[in-house]
Amino acid sequence: MTRKEFDLRRTVLVAALLMAVLFSFACGSDDEQQQAASARQAAAPAEQEQQQAVQQSEQPQQADQASQQAAQAEPEEESAQQATEQQSQQQVVAQAAQDEQQDSSAADQAEQSQQQAAASQSSQQAQASAVRSFTDDWGTTFETDSDQSVVVAEAGVAAALMEFGVTPAGVFGQTEDSAGNPYGGADFSGIGFVGGDAYGEISLEALAELNPDVVITITWGESYWWLSADLIDEVTQIAPLLLILVSDGATGVPAPQVIARFEELSLVLGGTGGSEEDKAVFSAAEEAVRSAVAERPGVTLMFASASTDTFYVADPPPWPDLSYYVSLGVDVLRTETTEGGYWEFLSLESIDKYDVDHILLDDRDPLQGERLQADVPLWATLPAVQAEQVSLWPIAGRVYTYAGIAKVLNHIAEVIDSSTDVG
Repeated sequence: MTRKEFDLRRTVLVAALLMAVLFSFACGSDDEQQQAASARQAAAPAEQEQQQAVQQSEQPQQADQASQQAAQAEPEEESAQQATEQQSQQQVVAQAAQDEQQDSSAADQAEQSQQQAAASQSSQQAQASAVRSFTDDWGTTFETDSDQSVVVAEAGVAAALMEFGVTPAGVFGQTEDSAGNPYGGADFSGIGFVGGDAYGEISLEALAELNPDVVITITWGESYWWLSADLIDEVTQIAPLLLILVSDGATGVPAPQVIARFEELSLVLGGTGGSEEDKAVFSAAEEAVRSAVAERPGVTLMFASASTDTFYVADPPPWPDLSYYVSLGVDVLRTETTEGGYWEFLSLESIDKYDVDHILLDDRDPLQGERLQADVPLWATLPAVQAEQVSLWPIAGRVYTYAGIAKVLNHIAEVIDSSTDVG
């Protein structure tokens, strides 16, 4: 073989070897890719398992977190529940305490009421057994420890005491007016009558039979109302005589002061005195008179009484009621002269001496107006009579209590309200 042939074969062999190497390298790359793909495929489940493992590992963590949260929530729920239960228990305890307090309060009130009742009863018993005293307007003192004294009184006094809770055992004096109406509207049925059909008369025998603890009347100056002076010594041998002054002959004791004296006396005799309601009615009646005077300024009233031959005109100062009306602003006629301090006496032929707007006639004889109309021609010429402004003057209807004088005051207010200036 020549050198050229050798070199050519060597060259061909080298080229073949080079091509084989290149082919082998190329094949090796495909295998690696396949191997890589296979590896990836093989790794995928592992990765999935790993991810699942991670997820599974995370799930316990999440579960732990949930458990922790739940664990945290449970105490909170328990705390809330405990708080609710505690609040309920507190409410129950509070309600029980309140109920107990109410029961205790009710028991205390009941006990207090019992104590008050017992105290009141003890007070009443003590008052009944205690010695009580009253000094009259002439200095005579009457003492008693009786819860209800046996009383004999003049009719007007008796009517007042009855309204103040004292029922007399006997009565004397004028118990009715001339028309048969009871004095002051009082019910004297069942009460012994010891005399007085005529002024000053009294049955000492009937008085003694009642065995009174005390005898009571009023005085006008030194005059004992419906008791003759010559009987006083014999009366006081049977029982003490108490006198309430209504006038000294020159000045009348104001009606409220007379009321207060009768109220004070009633409490000593076992009565109740005046109620707050009656006192309020009395105050309202006073105001009614003042209002009537303000609405009818200048209306003049005359208070009078008539007999078969004399017309008596009252002068206000010595009268306990008339002087009181004047103090409330009422224009009451003042007389020019008086006899005995209380009246001016006019003949029936001179009853037109005074011009007044309204005439009030003594209600102890409520028919005297009709008699004057029938028997005294001059009567019909009086301006007040022509204007039909004639009314009754409450004397028999005058009872010295808050309710009694309130009725009189309301009557006076109505008289003024209904009057016009005609004098």
